[in-house]
Amino acid sequence: TPMVLELGYAALSSLSLPTGIQPLIDRLAEQSGGSVTIATIDNREIVITGRAIAPPSMRKFLTLNLYVGARLPPHATATGRLLVGLSHSDLDAFWQAAPREKLSSRTLTDPARLAAETRKAINDGYCIVEDQLSLGYSAIGVPLQHTGNRHFAIAVSMPTQRDDMQGLTDQILPMLQHTAAEISQAYKSNI
Repeated sequence: TPMVLELGYAALSSLSLPTGIQPLIDRLAEQSGGSVTIATIDNREIVITGRAIAPPSMRKFLTLNLYVGARLPPHATATGRLLVGLSHSDLDAFWQAAPREKLSSRTLTDPARLAAETRKAINDGYCIVEDQLSLGYSAIGVPLQHTGNRHFAIAVSMPTQRDDMQGLTDQILPMLQHTAAEISQAYKSNI
């Protein structure tokens, strides 16, 4: 009903991004040839608050049907693992209690391993997931800084390429970090 839509849009607007962010993530999608998502954590799920997809002529794969407002499990996404690490001090307890559905044959569901991977991502300043949300999709994500009381992370999704996963850190990570710094500056300016 219209009332439900109004409530949904009101909730999403409370998670809104500063103006001027969309052109930055559109540019990153074009540069990478992938899809870009910005997400925040809400209880035990992540919520997509920004999304961009490379134009069809530059796109390297078919994208998942994700949209602003979509909710995803944090264990299967790069942004999710980063956001859990930023938001929860007891990672072992979080992953033990969190739903950990096996979404692909490679989805990591062991709580101890998820806690270790989350710690590694926070220490490294980025997270890579391969074939976790769906077979054939990998993502690399970094946290955003200066976002006020709520944590956000940004990720680029690409097709999984077993012979060239190093390309994510060599080629995509610098572009991602540059865009994250620009977005973080926009948040800082709007606070």
